[in-house]
Amino acid sequence: MATFLFIWVAISSLSQTPKDKEVEVLFNTNLSTIEVVGLDRHSLFDLAKMEITQDHWTSILAIYVKGNYAGQASVSLLPVLGKYTVTATKILFHPRFPFSQGINYTAKFNAPYFYSLLNRSDLLRKGEVIETHFNIPLEKKLPSTKVTHIYPSTDSLPLNQLKFYIHFSFPMKTGNIYRYIKLIDEEGNIVEDPFLELNRELWDQEKRRLTLWFDPGRIKRGLAPHALLGLPLQQGRSYTLLIDKEWTDADGKQLITNFEKRFKVIGSDRSSPDHQAWTLTTPGVHTRETVELKFPEPLDHALLLRLIKIVDSKNQTIEGDVKTWEKEHVWSFHPKKNWENDQYKIIIDTKLEDLAGNNIQKLFDMDTTQGRGPYFSVKEVYIDFRPIVN
Repeated sequence: MATFLFIWVAISSLSQTPKDKEVEVLFNTNLSTIEVVGLDRHSLFDLAKMEITQDHWTSILAIYVKGNYAGQASVSLLPVLGKYTVTATKILFHPRFPFSQGINYTAKFNAPYFYSLLNRSDLLRKGEVIETHFNIPLEKKLPSTKVTHIYPSTDSLPLNQLKFYIHFSFPMKTGNIYRYIKLIDEEGNIVEDPFLELNRELWDQEKRRLTLWFDPGRIKRGLAPHALLGLPLQQGRSYTLLIDKEWTDADGKQLITNFEKRFKVIGSDRSSPDHQAWTLTTPGVHTRETVELKFPEPLDHALLLRLIKIVDSKNQTIEGDVKTWEKEHVWSFHPKKNWENDQYKIIIDTKLEDLAGNNIQKLFDMDTTQGRGPYFSVKEVYIDFRPIVN
């Protein structure tokens, strides 16, 4: 339903014969209103006194969507909803919702209907249907989004590397993303079909982190894609992962620039992470010093952030901030409160993986010809420590 508001300003010269003026329909860009100007004061005064229904208003003055910049010519069947105002000099239309950028509109003032509604037969001869067309140009959007990081951070990746994490500074547009991601070898050739292209893309909740998998069928031995195409990467060669700046964010803006991650390929990693080989840095009691775990190989960045925690002797989780350092060779934990003189336990979920997808429980690519391979049935492993008393 349209909302109607009538405002009348007293006019001392109302009894005077109005001068002929050209009636115009204008778009006020500052106020984003439609205005009908040039009407005589008698007609406006009479209109202000009448009880005007929605149908009357839209028959007098209606605003329609008329296509867009793509060249559509059809006019919407329903007029834009809004509020009508009558003043001493004009009729105004205020849209209920702001006019949209990039959309063409038509405003139509039906003067014959207006004068007949007021019983102004003396002015019917002057009446005609007046149209004006307007739009609000699309605001030019300057690029501001960029790729902030690609994990793994290391520039040496195993031959059976499993995935990348691509981080953006702003939520990204989803759908058909693989056209913007290219893997290029050291000779400048694009590697064909290296990645697993999923209809349901692997985004975090904010659409700022994309998980990009190499095709597991090409990595796992014994599968047809591996036999036909081989591994996506070749040992001893260098590659560039290119993120094209044509990719747009959730606001429709392109990336500031291309992003490149260069890396070289070393041998395959076919062993599980061994938590007993990790080095622990123990904090001091009654301090908020950082606990660190150092690994002999880089581990999966995203999993490091969520699959390791610390509990006290009462099995209460210790709150703090987790980070990775030294190209995912170090996991660090900074507590929110001081360490007590207590026994603590670092709990590691055995789903924690290395860069080739091998977790503590099992290998990602097991040689089934040699049996099942090493496998831990436990879901968690532990590292105990007590803060140092100075």
